[in-house]
Amino acid sequence: FNLEQISPDKYRKDRLFVNPENPRIWLSAGQIFARDSNGIEQLTLQGERLLDSAMTSHGDSIVESPVVIEGYWKGENDAEQLIRSRGRAILVRRYLQYHFQLDASHVGFVAMKNLPPYGLDHATWDGVCVVILAPKT
Repeated sequence: FNLEQISPDKYRKDRLFVNPENPRIWLSAGQIFARDSNGIEQLTLQGERLLDSAMTSHGDSIVESPVVIEGYWKGENDAEQLIRSRGRAILVRRYLQYHFQLDASHVGFVAMKNLPPYGLDHATWDGVCVVILAPKT
């Protein structure tokens, strides 16, 4: 898969990514992010622990299957939503990639602004969702 050329709207409609068989780990911004003294959002130690726990609960699938980090931001401005949701996804991607030694080609991210894919029990979101893509059968 290649997430470099996919828009959030196309991602939301792609059956590969919105497959209900894909395990999803929804983490709210308040659970995993905090601003540093310069006002820059960072992943917290608590956030790292939550990610560790959530990822290890999925066993070998985290290293055997592609992973996508969906970033979300509940701001009012579209441009800010895009920038901030992208930043969140990048922070989580970077952490997971290095902490779990994941192959960079198997870890993607997409800035979703504040709108998750349809049919996933979240009309809007503020945080991240880690998606482990189900193997093709």
